[in-house]
Amino acid sequence: HTFSPNVLNVLNFTYNYDLQGDSPAAGGNWSSQLGFGNTGASNFPIISFGNPVNGYNTTFIGNSFQGNFSGATIVTGDTVTWTKGRHSFSFGGDFHAHQVNSHSGSGALSFNFDQNATGAPNQGYGQYVGFGFASYLLGDVTTASETTAYNLYGRQKSMSLFAEDSYKVTPKLTLNAGLRWDYNFRFHEKYGHWANVDLQTIDPTYGYPGKLVFANGGGDSFEKNEYAKNFGPQIGFAYSPYPKTVFRGSFGLIYNPVGVSYFNGVP
Repeated sequence: HTFSPNVLNVLNFTYNYDLQGDSPAAGGNWSSQLGFGNTGASNFPIISFGNPVNGYNTTFIGNSFQGNFSGATIVTGDTVTWTKGRHSFSFGGDFHAHQVNSHSGSGALSFNFDQNATGAPNQGYGQYVGFGFASYLLGDVTTASETTAYNLYGRQKSMSLFAEDSYKVTPKLTLNAGLRWDYNFRFHEKYGHWANVDLQTIDPTYGYPGKLVFANGGGDSFEKNEYAKNFGPQIGFAYSPYPKTVFRGSFGLIYNPVGVSYFNGVP
């Protein structure tokens, strides 16, 4: 909005949304067909064969692709520009809200076979003998697992304020100076479905430091600090000694929030 010939206000709003869904390429009731009963998943089980032995290995088969995750970013900001003489002042701020919603299916099976069942794991030459595929042929599974459903909703917000002056020293030289303040709020899970290992808490069972602790509701976070002193100065120049030639230079200190980059909703 133009308030006057030398005062301009720009209000902006941005919404970005993305969705990724996973599904098996060759779905079917594989668990029942293979004798494991109906687990509710249509995935062919993952069957892997451990690490290479003497440079040879066997590629795993199957997958556990299920569910989906979606991410959204909301950015809103406002900037006022005031031109007075050789100065062009800009003042404003913006607000960012990041979120990722992760949903997983259940019942997808995984089986891992390694070389130990057909080798000599306790011997010095153990890494050179045995083979995961041979262990598979014997039906000697090392580990097995089944996916369980979860729904996680990661959230994080940040805000910024700034002021800048663009001063036209001469028709050929322009100097810029500004200051930006960034405040990053703590990451949290919308419903408090988040756990972490606290190395300061004594485990009541074993009496040693280190215990699994859980967030106390949606407002709780394991990121305990919010930094309110993120002041970032910025300076720059533009110099045009000849027509069609401009030299530019700048320096700035920028504080970037971590954002929500966790595909599973929480770290």
